Amino acid sequence: MPAFATAIIGSAFLLFVVQPLTARRLLPSLGGSAAVWTVSLLFFQCILLAGYSYAYLLTRLFTHRRQAVIHSVLVIIGMLFLPLGPDEPTTTIVQQPFRAIFQLLATNLGLPLLVISATNPLMQRWIVSTLQDRVRVYRLFALSNLGSLLGLLCYPFLIEPAITLKDQVWFWSIGYVVFTAATGLCAIQAYRRASIPIVTKNIRNNWQTLSLWISLSATGSALLMATTNQLTQNVASVPFLWTIPLSLYLLSFIIVFERQQWYSPPFWSALFIISLLAVFHLLGASTEPSFIVQMFVYCLNLFSGCMICHGELARRKPLTQHLTSFYMYIAVGGVMGGFLVSIIAPQLFSGYWEYPLSLLTVYLIGGFGLVLKDRNRIIWAVGGLAVTVFVLSYLNLSTASTVTMQRNFYGVLKVSDRFPQTENWERYLWN
Repeated sequence: MPAFATAIIGSAFLLFVVQPLTARRLLPSLGGSAAVWTVSLLFFQCILLAGYSYAYLLTRLFTHRRQAVIHSVLVIIGMLFLPLGPDEPTTTIVQQPFRAIFQLLATNLGLPLLVISATNPLMQRWIVSTLQDRVRVYRLFALSNLGSLLGLLCYPFLIEPAITLKDQVWFWSIGYVVFTAATGLCAIQAYRRASIPIVTKNIRNNWQTLSLWISLSATGSALLMATTNQLTQNVASVPFLWTIPLSLYLLSFIIVFERQQWYSPPFWSALFIISLLAVFHLLGASTEPSFIVQMFVYCLNLFSGCMICHGELARRKPLTQHLTSFYMYIAVGGVMGGFLVSIIAPQLFSGYWEYPLSLLTVYLIGGFGLVLKDRNRIIWAVGGLAVTVFVLSYLNLSTASTVTMQRNFYGVLKVSDRFPQTENWERYLWN
């Protein structure tokens, strides 16, 4: 068991250290745009989906011993990609930054990150198949997210200030070698132990359950991306702020999967509604609120919204025989939410409308999950109507007196008028 826990927390740590590391290497060529981070984050969500899908197929198609052999071989092959990239872009790529970021990351990071991403569900499946104690195997998901959180926080406070970028790459590569050794020990244990049959009923998850898994995960992911955009575009364009929303997102996973009783639906629902009202107050304020107030309100709203989405996911976690499919559907939802905010929204919207729309989605999807469990349909429907009115009012207010508005990879430009058709007519260009 210690080897499995080490591999899980080590892989998560490596995965979330490399995210700010790679974004840091891209910034000199692409500029300090928050979109560099959100697109990079979407790539890592895609890698996570690929890793979870690989773990799902591996456990479905092969025997326990063949799983250990195949995965060990792929982990060792991943060492051929060390030291890890990506190389800094050498050509001008501002015309297609989305595609350029994906190509650079996929070419240089693909296989090592794929096998790292598969570690959590694969190791849990091996534990379930080889050990008698399966009661709290989902706690390892909380452990994985703890490793992710540690990696994310260690980078800006310990790693980046003390070590050069070149040395960071080499230290990460050494960490991958250690991860390879831990994975080898786990594979040896899994190979040697005879699989213990899982005595459970063969219950197939229905379409409603699968849809909720995907929707709740997608909603939390979209809220994460949209809040990050809101903070870095409208509060302060500081790269350090990129890690705060993701840290809260990971913390919500840790809490709900470590102790399910720590998720109290009435408490977190009330906190989300209160923070939602505060957010709409900030969005409609005529003067710029203080930095501390904005950070507190936006982060509280993000955290409470993620607690609802991920708490409802935890309440619907399946039997351990379905855990790899559960994680795969969570990853599908994460990619969907990230894709909508990072790729679709900039093409579809002329402003950052995805943020208020993501708040509405959290209420509708997260609240729907609560309704299915707790049966408060009338309160949910009335509240949903009120939130919809707030969102539509904000969108209408934001576009009032707007002459034209354009959005690209780096931000939004808006031309608006004050006192039109009068002697005091003024025209403003807002960046």
